[in-house]
Amino acid sequence: MSLLRTAPRSLRLAVACLLSGWLCLAAAEAGPVAGALAAPVGDTAPGVPEWQAEATDNLCGLRVARQLSAPARVDLAALLEATPEVQRIRTERLDDSSAAYAHLMQGARQRVLRACELERQAGAWCSVWSRIRHRRGQQVPEITVEVAQRIAVDATPVELPR
Repeated sequence: MSLLRTAPRSLRLAVACLLSGWLCLAAAEAGPVAGALAAPVGDTAPGVPEWQAEATDNLCGLRVARQLSAPARVDLAALLEATPEVQRIRTERLDDSSAAYAHLMQGARQRVLRACELERQAGAWCSVWSRIRHRRGQQVPEITVEVAQRIAVDATPVELPR
């Protein structure tokens, strides 16, 4: 034991890692009874968030995956199609490079974001995402229908600037 005390710190760490590896291997070889208390490596990793999402897919609420507790998901394309602005773009067949198209799409996005925020608050969701998944495959609640109903209630069309 005195040899370990006089050895360099890196050597002591290497020996400790080697010994702990043997202990883990021995527990795994002993079967499910002896290894029952050992948690799976990926399950309790402190650095891995439960929810996996890109910050750009966040529509409202918390944006950091580690902070999420009750997120919800929506079909963004379907919600945009439900807005009067996108319906006007479709009926007038506006070119996507025109100023009117850009103005109406911005209005549609704002309408969807407002409806998502209202539904987030009403449903006690921590955030609303267009794409999100749980690390273990847990289902993410889908609130597209509720948000679409909010959009339908507030269907006053946006006027184009002159």
